[in-house]
Amino acid sequence: MGIASKLEPVKTFFSHIPRKIWLLIGGGIATVAIILLAIFVVIPELAHPFTTLNAEQPTLSHPDGLFVSLPEGAESARVRIEVIPRETFLNENGGVWKTAREALPDHAIPLSPLYTVQTRGRNGVLAEMAIPNGAEPVELMDLYRWDSAAHRWAFLPSHLDPERGAVLFQPPTNNVTVIAVHSEPEVSTVAMIVSEGGPALGTTVDLAFPQGKFIDSRGELTGTVVETNASVVMPLVANRLGGLTNYEDIGTRLITIQSLMTLMAPYDGLALDFDPGPGYSDFVKTLSDRVQAHGKKLDIVVRTEALDGYDLPVLASYVDHFWIVIGDDPNFYLPNGVAQTHLDELIRAVDRRQLGLMVSTLTIDVANGFSRPISNEEGLAHFGEIEVAGAFDPA
Repeated sequence: MGIASKLEPVKTFFSHIPRKIWLLIGGGIATVAIILLAIFVVIPELAHPFTTLNAEQPTLSHPDGLFVSLPEGAESARVRIEVIPRETFLNENGGVWKTAREALPDHAIPLSPLYTVQTRGRNGVLAEMAIPNGAEPVELMDLYRWDSAAHRWAFLPSHLDPERGAVLFQPPTNNVTVIAVHSEPEVSTVAMIVSEGGPALGTTVDLAFPQGKFIDSRGELTGTVVETNASVVMPLVANRLGGLTNYEDIGTRLITIQSLMTLMAPYDGLALDFDPGPGYSDFVKTLSDRVQAHGKKLDIVVRTEALDGYDLPVLASYVDHFWIVIGDDPNFYLPNGVAQTHLDELIRAVDRRQLGLMVSTLTIDVANGFSRPISNEEGLAHFGEIEVAGAFDPA
C-alpha cells in the first residue's frame, strides 16, 4: 500500500470537520498566542518599562549605583535597568542565576549587584557604575559580563575613574548583565627569551621563548630556532623592521600561516613578535583557529611604542597571553613611571590574567634618551678599579 493511500483516511476525516470548528480552533490558537505574548512581553514591559533617552533626557540613573547616558552624536535610545542585589545572587539556592553563580571563576570575588542593561533602537549607551563598598584596592577591581550562550563570565573592558568613584563601560550588546569583582592575584609564570648561546634552562623557568625564526617580506620563514630544553617551549617568531607588512593579502597569509603551523609541530605553541598592520587581527584569528585545533597555545608580543596598532579587545578572544614590551630604560619602571601608566591602561582593556611583562635582564646604558645593552665589564668600568675583599662561604 502506497503512502498516498495510507493518508486518504486522514484527508477524509479532516474534510468532514465543519468550517466553524476550524475557525474555533484557529481562534483558540490565536488566543493562546496572545496570552503568551502578554505573559512574556507585554506584562514585563508594563512592570519594568523602558525609558527613552533623547536630547531632553539624555541620562538615566538607578538608585542602586548605575548611570547610563547617550553617547555623543546619538539621537535616542530606549533603556531598561534591572538589578539583583549581591546577597540575593550569592545566596539564592535556585533561580535563573544559579548557573551564573556556579560559573564564577575562583579568582573573582563579587563586589557589586548584578546590573542588567537592556536597550532598544539603533544606538547603544554608555554606562557608569559606582565603585562598590569594600572595593579597595580598586586596582584589583574588574568587570565581567555573563555570556548566557556559552554559560561563562567574560571580561568586559572598562575605564576606572577613582576620583569620581566610578568605573565606566560600554554595554557590548542590547542585553548585557555586568558584575564588578575583585580579581585575586595568581602565581606568576616565569618565562625567558632564549638567544643564541644562552644557557640551558631545564626546569628553572616555566616557559621558554627561543629566538631564531623571522618572517621576510614575502611572508616566508627564515632562520633556525635556538635549541633549549625547558619544560614548555614556544618559538618566538619575529616579523619586524621590514618584514611582512600587509596581512590582508590572502595568498601571503596562507603561506605564512602554513609555515608557522609546520614550525609549531614539535613545540607547545607559538609566540609572535609582529609589527601590527592592516589585517593583523584577522591574521591572528585565522592562525589561532588552527593552533587551538591542535590543543596548543598562541601568545603575542605587544610593544607599547606601537600600542595604537593593536586591537587588544578583539585579539584577546584569539590569544592566550599578551607579553608587553615597554622598553629597556630602567626609568620606565620607577613608581608612577611609564610602565605603570601602560599597565594601568592595559588591565582595563584585556583580562589581567592574559598579561605578562617582558623586561630586560641585561645591563643598560642610557644616554640622551636612548638605551643600549652593554656588557657587565662596561657597566662596572664606571666604578673604577674594583677589588673583592674577603671570601663568601655559601655554607
